[in-house]
Amino acid sequence: MARFVAQHAPESFQPLIDELTQHTLATNYDRAMAGTGKSQAFGVIRRWSYRPWLSRNTWMRPRLWQLLQEWGAAHLPAGFTYDAIQVNVDFQSKAHKDKGNLGDSYIVGFGDYTGGELNVSEAAHDIRHRGHLFNGAREWHWTSPWQGTRYSLVFFSI
Repeated sequence: MARFVAQHAPESFQPLIDELTQHTLATNYDRAMAGTGKSQAFGVIRRWSYRPWLSRNTWMRPRLWQLLQEWGAAHLPAGFTYDAIQVNVDFQSKAHKDKGNLGDSYIVGFGDYTGGELNVSEAAHDIRHRGHLFNGAREWHWTSPWQGTRYSLVFFSI
């Protein structure tokens, strides 16, 4: 079950919105089973049976990687650790579990949108400017439809 963590000031997301507007994300076709839209991983990732490695986005988008780390350092709950961040732009998530994740994930939404709740095990949670902890490996989760431009960040460990 998702747990409410914190309310975040809308202006804290502006540098991320600016960067993502100026340099858009690519569609990640490897995530087709999880949903559709623009979605890219930063930090340490693991695909298929390969050993973990630093994602291509991390070194191709150093400014965005820096902004993500700065946002995390300023806003994540004390003691929360992660080694990867999924950045989503208008990503319509289908019901899925994140089989490669360990422990809790921290998700937060931002942008000019209405709707788009995070559904975790049949409960809907408004994540716009609100962080939630949930275990994406154990719990089915998906995104409700929305209007507008919806961004989300998911901090997690593999």
